[in-house]
Amino acid sequence: MKLFLLLTFLIQPFFISTAFTKSEQPASGKSLIYIADSLLKDAPDKSVKIANSVLEQFPGNDILFVEANSILAEAYRRKNNYDSAGYYSELGLAKALKIKDTANIILFYLNRGSDYYYKADYSRALNDYKISDNYYRALGFKTETDKISPLDYAKLLNNMGTAYIKTGYYDSSLVFFIKSVKVKEANNASISTMIVSKINIGSIYLAIKDYKNSEIWLNDAITDATQEKDSAYMARCYANLGVLYKKVGDTTKAIDNYKNGIAINESLGDHRNLAIICQNLALLLSSQKKYSEAYICFNKALLNNNKIHANNSRLHLAIGRMFLEQGIYDSTVFHGHQAMKLAKESGNIGVQLEDYEILYMAYEGKKKFPFFFSQ
Repeated sequence: MKLFLLLTFLIQPFFISTAFTKSEQPASGKSLIYIADSLLKDAPDKSVKIANSVLEQFPGNDILFVEANSILAEAYRRKNNYDSAGYYSELGLAKALKIKDTANIILFYLNRGSDYYYKADYSRALNDYKISDNYYRALGFKTETDKISPLDYAKLLNNMGTAYIKTGYYDSSLVFFIKSVKVKEANNASISTMIVSKINIGSIYLAIKDYKNSEIWLNDAITDATQEKDSAYMARCYANLGVLYKKVGDTTKAIDNYKNGIAINESLGDHRNLAIICQNLALLLSSQKKYSEAYICFNKALLNNNKIHANNSRLHLAIGRMFLEQGIYDSTVFHGHQAMKLAKESGNIGVQLEDYEILYMAYEGKKKFPFFFSQ
């Protein structure tokens, strides 16, 4: 009896797999693609298995080949495996180009551009974004299908703006960020996606020293972020507003915004951004000769950077410079040597050069020169 049941269990899948007619197989493949796609967010490993099964079961179906490779690329992207994501993107894109699947061509170039961006290959990222944009405009950016929508076009424009920042073209980045906002507004985008664009635009205006427009956009963004109770975006706004008010000389507002940002980042446990904003506040306090308060902020920045294993060479350099201003030479030397060690580890020549100058002045103050200065 046990043998009979075992044979029945093993044979049953054979009858199921051969029950489909040729016309039904693609429909079955589409169902599998749908399932794989629905699992991408919470179970990318399962998506990988299902997508691979589609490739195995339907080897001659070009449409399913494109869809399966798109899912494989996205699944590996979500697993932060960008090499594998790139591999499947190449396979899918080549086939999509062959069968002129415009919607998937747009998405492959868009997503591959983002892969390049995260690998800090900004020029190649921008190139892929531009190609995606060309296909999008040829198709019509108002087109809405099960694959793409006008909001996907807004995402593409935003990504192009970000890539232009990284390549140093701030004017171009501003143009694309504003285009992205207009598309979002025209298509009733969620407030949360609008916040991102507003912060980006405010940040660009800040970078090009248009402080009036920067303040308008950042305040607009923080109003939306407060309404949405989005602490992370609120913290980013406060950090940028702190920089802005420092630039225009309103140190009271700068300190208030920095402190608001610090409080939120502490509650979020965001060590990276907490370290950045603490350092900014410390530098401001140090410039006002509020050295005790500045030292507390510098130390908080050091501790949070250590938690994420960041290189602290610039922080130690800044602390050393602060002690040098006070004529506390032993502490200057200590932090100077810490900065030098870390700068050599990271290959940061700029910090090393600045540090040599600070150490020289500290040793001059102590009237004691190490051997490498006396040659």
